[in-house]
Formats: sequence, C-alpha cells, structure tokens
Amino acid sequence: MPAWAWRRRPTVQFGEIWIPFAQIELRKQDGRYQSLALQIDSGAVVSLLRRSMAEFLGINLTSGQQISLAGIGGHHTTAYVHRIETRLDVDLIFPAVPFAFADTEHVPNLLGRLGIFDQLQIDFDASLHQTITRTPWLNEQDAQIWKFIQELDQHVVSRWDASIYPAPANRVINMMITRAHQMMATIMNLAKVHNTWDLILIIRAFYELAAQFEYLMQESQERSQKYIDFIKVSKYTQMQKRLKYPDVGVVLNRFVNSPLRTEGEARITQEYHEVRSGFLRQNGREWDQWYCMKLRDLADHLTQSGPYNWLAEYDLWYAEGSAWTHGDPFQLSKYSHEEETVHKYIQLSYHYYCRMLKHVTSTMVLTNEQYQVIKVCSEDFC
Repeated sequence: MPAWAWRRRPTVQFGEIWIPFAQIELRKQDGRYQSLALQIDSGAVVSLLRRSMAEFLGINLTSGQQISLAGIGGHHTTAYVHRIETRLDVDLIFPAVPFAFADTEHVPNLLGRLGIFDQLQIDFDASLHQTITRTPWLNEQDAQIWKFIQELDQHVVSRWDASIYPAPANRVINMMITRAHQMMATIMNLAKVHNTWDLILIIRAFYELAAQFEYLMQESQERSQKYIDFIKVSKYTQMQKRLKYPDVGVVLNRFVNSPLRTEGEARITQEYHEVRSGFLRQNGREWDQWYCMKLRDLADHLTQSGPYNWLAEYDLWYAEGSAWTHGDPFQLSKYSHEEETVHKYIQLSYHYYCRMLKHVTSTMVLTNEQYQVIKVCSEDFC
C-alpha cells in the first residue's frame, strides 16, 4: 500500500507548513496513465480538478454531470463530474472514482473522500510527515460485532458497581477486566496497521487471562485473596533478580543504591514469607502461577468443571501462539497474513472477552440482544 510524503508549502498567515499530498495516476482517454500530485482534503466530499485538467486527460468537460460546489463564504463554483479509473499502486486500482472538474482555473487540485478514502484506512502521520493508506482492518460482519462489543463494554463500565463483589474480589475482577479491555485495544491497533503476525501473541495472552478469570470466578472470594497474596511472591522474586544483577543498566543501579533499599527489601521479604507456604509444590519449590498448577492442567480442570472446552483451545490457539513466540520453524513457514487469519484472531478476541463479560454482566440489566451476543460469542471456538 502506498505512503505519500507531505510537502512544505507557504501560507500567508502561518508561514511554511506541512501539507498532505497524494501521488496518484488517472487513466486518460487514450488508455495511458497520467501521474498527478493532489493535495489531500479529508473534508472534501468529492475530488476537485481545474478546468484545464479535463482537456489534459482527453475529457469533454461539459459532458459530465453538472453540479454546484459551495466554498467558504458561500461562493459557488460550477463543476462537471466524471468517473475516472484511478491507480494508487500497481495492484490498487479503483475503476470509477468521481472527480469534479471546475469550470475555472482558480481552484486547487484536491483529492477528496468519495471513491477512494471511503474504501481505505487513512493515517495522517505527523511524525513521519506522510499519509499511509491501508485496506480496512475489519470485514462488514466483524465490524458490526466489534462495534456492538464496544457499546457493550461502555455499558458495563458505566454500570460497574464494585460493591457487588466484596473485597478482595472486587479489586481482582476489576484488574482482570481492565487488562482484557487493554488487550482488545491492542488487538484493534495491531489489526488496523495490518500487523497480523503479532495478533496471535495477544490471543495467547488473552486465552491465559480468560482461563485465569474463569478459575477465579468459580470461588471468587477465596481465589481473589490467593491472587492478591501472589503479588507479594512476584514482587519478592523480581526484587531478588534485580539484586542479582546490580550493575546491569542505570535503572537497576539506582534501585540497588537507593537509600530506601534496606527498608523496602525488609518489608518485601517479610510480606513474602507471610504467604510463601500457600504457593509451594510438593518438592518445596514455588509455583510460577498464583493458581498453583500448570496452565494445561488448569485448562483440563476448567474443561471438566465448566461448559467450555478450554483444553482443546489450549492445544489449538495457545499452543499455536507459543510455537510462534518461540520461533517454531513450522509456524514461521506456514504463517499467513491473509484476511481469514485476521478474521480468526478477531473472532478469538471477542470470544475470550465475552466469556469474561458473561460473569460480570450476570448482575446487570442488559437487552436481550446484548445477552444473546455474549452467549454466542462465548461458545467454544474450535
């Protein structure tokens, strides 16, 4: 997909500024393509060209549909609309883009929305001074579901009542739902820039979060306390690793030499020993997870105790993400950037998100349509 460099242009009131331009090709009447640089005007409905451009392209100006274009201050310009085959890249051709040819030379050549920008994603990158074009990141079906889930997400947030879940469950549930919300935003951002190769990594993390949440909600009070206790274990473990490498990096050096180190180290160590016994294996070593089992064993437990086949999803989606993470040769050789790959990962994202929302919305008043979407999106995806 093309990326168009901006250009510096002088203005009367503001000096030189960056102006977005597009380098496109219009097909002339003789079949050849003519390259043109047009100023991008995202506020213009239709693209605009000067009168002389019609003759240049071999077009009979007045044979087009006559319209009247209103400008700033109410000034009207007569123009004639012609549909022209437009090429943005070698394999990106729009067969009939409407261009309004003004009956005057006193107008700028502008590229408007109709026929091009309404079919693409446009990113005005002020850092790189360029306009980046991409194909839409969602198909029509996924777009409808995504918008619906966004509305549902806002509905849940606006009606969230932490008092429904006594402490510490309210804190942990809120932490996990917030993290799921962040993952949905990350998936959207990656998909928008067509970074499909990293989507599976977020889905892998989403699966693990959703599985933990499912386990948590089976006994929310007791397991939430265990989750909070494990924060102390994780904090102690990270502290020990930092102390092991005191000279690696400026940040670690500041940590080791901090005047608060002695007090902080003693407090973290004491808190750790208060909860450590709850996370010991039979061999005396600590578990790496707050739920005190391997993730696959957790998936098996959830499959046996609930309505979803978490184990199958572990062997399919989580394992696929792990193989990709660790550079598995087969995964790297077969990975696809095609639309169906994005579609699958988008579906998986709202699949796991809806499983989590299903728990927290059980005490909320939703429409029948909202309940139905949550139910359908929560089903097994194997």
